[in-house]
Amino acid sequence: MYDQLQSIEDRYEELGELLSDPEVISDTKRFMQLSKEEANTRETVDVYRRYKQVVEGISDTEGITR
Repeated sequence: MYDQLQSIEDRYEELGELLSDPEVISDTKRFMQLSKEEANTRETVDVYRRYKQVVEGISDTEGITR
């Protein structure tokens, strides 16, 4: 499951790069498709990133208490 979430996050990052590419921007149809895909994955990526921060915080806390 985490591998799948990571691949979604990776794709989200890729979409961000593509959406700033002048070639993509000039292709309205492609730009709209990529924008829609980016919007559809945004919430999942946000929640996954918060999850990773919480796990990292727990790990850091455990390291301090040992």
